[in-house]
Amino acid sequence: MKELKINVKNNAQAIVDIVNEASKVNNGIVIKLNHFFVDATSIVGIFSLDPSVDWIVSYPEEDIEFENYIKQFAV
Repeated sequence: MKELKINVKNNAQAIVDIVNEASKVNNGIVIKLNHFFVDATSIVGIFSLDPSVDWIVSYPEEDIEFENYIKQFAV
């Protein structure tokens, strides 16, 4: 698994788009914030996180398409 620090800057549409992109991945993608771990395909889970701070996204190394997508939010 690879990890990338991202920030969505309170952008609700970006969060929805991340969920949609994560749903296309066969293996699990997890978003981490402090001691919380949320399934990236869970819109309710992601909206429970503070969108104004940096998150860590953990995703499969072999999923280049998701990596290319999520890099736009890299910190």
